[in-house]
Amino acid sequence: MLNISTYRAELDAGHLYVHLPEGVFLLDTGSHGSFGDVPRCTFGQDGGRLDSSLMGISMQSLRGHVRKDCVGLIGIDVLAEHPMLFDLGSSQIHVGDDAWASVADSERSACEYRPMIGGVPAVALALGGRDTVAIFDTGAQYGYVLQESQCAGAAPAEPISDFSPLLGDMSSPSWEVDVDLCPRRAARAGALGNLRQRVGVMPPLGGQMLSLIGVRAIIGCGWMRTCRVGLHGTVGKMWLAT
Repeated sequence: MLNISTYRAELDAGHLYVHLPEGVFLLDTGSHGSFGDVPRCTFGQDGGRLDSSLMGISMQSLRGHVRKDCVGLIGIDVLAEHPMLFDLGSSQIHVGDDAWASVADSERSACEYRPMIGGVPAVALALGGRDTVAIFDTGAQYGYVLQESQCAGAAPAEPISDFSPLLGDMSSPSWEVDVDLCPRRAARAGALGNLRQRVGVMPPLGGQMLSLIGVRAIIGCGWMRTCRVGLHGTVGKMWLAT
């Protein structure tokens, strides 16, 4: 018998939600911890105990900035424990030791995974044709870079108005930037991993925090309907498949 739990998932206005037995949760790979208004969450075979807040951030402080009524946020402390398969084209997330069984090894294009402080996932990618290390953050509505020069040559887009629980309200000019999540993929994979991300510039404090850990960008989750994504943080693996 396969060890897989499957949950309904939604990508709405740049945020990723998962429907668990306890209610709807934000799914945030960019957060090192989980919290909620409920005392626990069921994700895969395990149940995780939840604190009511993380570093002073609670669901009450987030509710005005997301479109769905959520009971909690699941961070990488819970998400990293088991293999996950994001199949947002089918509005599903599969979790468990056999979550990747439906995708043969030969169909997977590996990303160059770089675990960061607290287990938050980062990948080595090409942004605007330049090699960059970026946090893979499903809690981010938009992509971000540290400096405007990283978007040189990209088409300008509408200014961004955003909110970060740590940095507060944020505003920035933005650009539509070409991103390649698998710049070293095999030729058979074609254009898999090529996407266009709307990108703004981080506030100075946020940029300083990222530069200290060797990160130059953040990639959000708006592209995830275009392919299936495998992620297992504990073993440091991430891959894409059609």
